[in-house]
Amino acid sequence: YFNKNPYTLLKKKNIKSGFNIKNFKYTSSGFDVITDVNFNADLVLKHGAGIPFTGNAEIRLEQGVVNLRELTIPGPLGPMPVKAENIRIKAVDSELEFHERGLNIKKMNVSGTDINGSVTGSINIASFLPASSINLRVSINPESEVLSDYRDFLYSMTVNNEFVIFIRGTLGRPEIRFSSAN
Repeated sequence: YFNKNPYTLLKKKNIKSGFNIKNFKYTSSGFDVITDVNFNADLVLKHGAGIPFTGNAEIRLEQGVVNLRELTIPGPLGPMPVKAENIRIKAVDSELEFHERGLNIKKMNVSGTDINGSVTGSINIASFLPASSINLRVSINPESEVLSDYRDFLYSMTVNNEFVIFIRGTLGRPEIRFSSAN
């Protein structure tokens, strides 16, 4: 659906929308995703802003499959390559809040056979996108199947039965830090 009132859309620049996409496919140099998407939003746009000025969005992904090409994460003994193919995700439930120059991830819960976890934090959008600042907390259940080859390594970084990754810095130069049990 899409709001049909021209005054609301053109004068107030308010978009109320929702849609469903079956078998949505996204391919990039780092990963591929195939999933069903359910999107609902109430957003206010500002001329030339490029992103919503204010508003909220709820996104639900279902029955997804993610293929990571290769991800290198820093470790105590140097960079560690991680390759994960066919990560099955039952659902990703997200609540996003847009503000003048950014986005707050109020909730992003991931559940599935291969991985369970959550993401919270914020992204402040800069006019030069790679300079946008990020402050994210990614929590992954260490018993997630996708981590089975790395459990011995991750055990030292597991606190309260969660493996936490902090991603800060900018989109162009993210800094990744892990929680530590020590």
